[in-house]
Amino acid sequence: KNTQLTVAFLTKKLCHGWDRLGELPNVSLVFTKSKNVWMGIPKLVLNLIGLRIKFDICFTSHTDMTGIAGLLKRLHLLSIQTFVARESCSVFLRYKKPPLRFRIHHILGYPAVNLLICQTQRMKEQFVQGAPRLARRIQAIDVLPNPIDLDQIRANEQKPPHTNLAPSFRYIVAAGRLVLDYAMDLADESGEVWEARSRAEQGKPGFNLAGGVLVTTSGSIISVPQVAVFRQGRGSFLRRGPVTC
Repeated sequence: KNTQLTVAFLTKKLCHGWDRLGELPNVSLVFTKSKNVWMGIPKLVLNLIGLRIKFDICFTSHTDMTGIAGLLKRLHLLSIQTFVARESCSVFLRYKKPPLRFRIHHILGYPAVNLLICQTQRMKEQFVQGAPRLARRIQAIDVLPNPIDLDQIRANEQKPPHTNLAPSFRYIVAAGRLVLDYAMDLADESGEVWEARSRAEQGKPGFNLAGGVLVTTSGSIISVPQVAVFRQGRGSFLRRGPVTC
């Protein structure tokens, strides 16, 4: 209760998910005026520098945020006593060669991290093996699994679902981004695999949420009339069949 908490965002306020937290007297929410994450980076940097606060602890939950905060700390533009970062991507497993932005963050920002938290032992191992010199510069790298109650999930699997979905259709329901990293490789009754991705990547078959096109691993394309996308973005799900809504 006696701790002052500042939460900084890359974009302007896009939803009301933080409203209740922001109402607390010891919490400050700092937004940019940008709708776009990338356009918000320079504005976030100016916001952080302008705070002129000495932080006892700084937490980041995304690679880009870690790189930005780490660089500002190393340049003495952001005063942080202890820097704790959550590794958000197994970059050395996901890419044959990490994209330029990851390499820049690793060189400029990550050396400022005091504690790097990985979600799994495999994530930690791939980071240490992929960037051994950087791993030695970080004071500590620990594993802290995501707080998921697997026993409760297995118990709920045995219960019949109660939904309002039309029984005449067969549904594919997925939670999380549609990427193979999250085991979102879907197969239809013929055994053909649908390699689903939340963003179209050059040279990689995938499902584009914005365009409504699903490209299967065999090269065939399922277009909008055959796949309906509900609640685009987080929490979206697909339905194969004619669109009736």
